[in-house]
Amino acid sequence: MQQKLWLCLDASVKTVSLALYQNEVIHSFCETPDRISDSLLKLIDKLLEESKIELSQIQNVLFCNGPGAFTSLRVGLSTLQGLFAGRDVEFYTTSSLQFRTLAFENDVVCTIGLGREQVACGFQMNQEYSEKVMTQNELSDFAKATPQVLKYGDPFQKIDPTLTGDSPNPKAFAKVIQNQLYQPQAQMSLNLHYGAEPQIG
Repeated sequence: MQQKLWLCLDASVKTVSLALYQNEVIHSFCETPDRISDSLLKLIDKLLEESKIELSQIQNVLFCNGPGAFTSLRVGLSTLQGLFAGRDVEFYTTSSLQFRTLAFENDVVCTIGLGREQVACGFQMNQEYSEKVMTQNELSDFAKATPQVLKYGDPFQKIDPTLTGDSPNPKAFAKVIQNQLYQPQAQMSLNLHYGAEPQIG
């Protein structure tokens, strides 16, 4: 049975991840634009054009709603709302951190810097997922105590050369959808989580 066609977007950090999904990831890429406000629509157009998909064919939208950068999240959300205003499209959100952990098969902590020496952390440990805000010192202590755990994101160095920039493999969107790790949202009242204690979905 053919599933609905999804447009997936992560704009939590400087590197934008985009994907089209229908039973599997049809096409995806990561790109780091100079100014996301000037580039995001062009990137979405590029994704659709390369996939030979019309915007009108999109039935579901998946958006990583934080934690992340204030400007990037706002631009990402407003762009999607503008594109699909008045259209019969379902909106869903997922955690920007959990999306990152799904790019890995092993135990991992993925991080997004929040400023003021605070870091939002997503932990995929022993097949369980959790989120926590930590100070950089706390995160450093955790890293020293768990050398066996993969670390990815700001302030960790990128550890996997197959990943582009500071964003994970966009094929992780498939795991979000297949495992239903998302929450349905009203298109025009969708919540963002910038840097407070993160919430899943």
